[in-house]
Amino acid sequence: STPLAAIAGVLLVAVAFAAAASPRNTVPEITADGLHRIDGGPLSGAWAKPGIDLSAYTKIRLLPAEMGFREVKDPGLRRDATDYPLDEGQKQRLRETLQEAFVTALGKSRRFELTDEAGPGVLEIRGAIIDVVSHVPEQPIGRSAIFVRSLGEATLVVELRDSETHEVFARAIDRRAAERQTPGRSSSVSNLAEVRRAAQRWADLLRRRLEAFAEL
Repeated sequence: STPLAAIAGVLLVAVAFAAAASPRNTVPEITADGLHRIDGGPLSGAWAKPGIDLSAYTKIRLLPAEMGFREVKDPGLRRDATDYPLDEGQKQRLRETLQEAFVTALGKSRRFELTDEAGPGVLEIRGAIIDVVSHVPEQPIGRSAIFVRSLGEATLVVELRDSETHEVFARAIDRRAAERQTPGRSSSVSNLAEVRRAAQRWADLLRRRLEAFAEL
């Protein structure tokens, strides 16, 4: 499918999940495409095809993740603002950081080998990171230091499928924030380092859940 179709598909999943997770609803036990809810551990939600057997799969192909950023108007000097826009340079660094984290994490797998090619025995991971928002205000020139605890948050939607037939075996969704344990001084260097740590934790979690699912 095209990149546009891919992002549209995962956006629909995220919207459906958000609606189901509202106080008046419950998370669906069975998705529209026949996946059944399973224990996702620390993930917000996870679904899989009943009776699926992944024993014949030995490789993983990681597709570049699509990203969607929350539209945020520049809050100016408002003291009550919580969301701030990202410039194009920040968006690109975030894309590169997340891709590097997931490649590194999946490269550590003892169950699967990373590959760039589709083929027999190859699972494909297709995902999107959506509703990305920053909680870090821009540092005005001449002002005192800014201390923040939460740097931002995002939602990951990921699908596991056959690389040739594109049959979907499993889907997971998770909302995460990049946070420090205590407020710290905001700077481009320290903020990027914290985002890298958060991305690596997220990627390691996905790898562990993938390997656990493959053992079912």
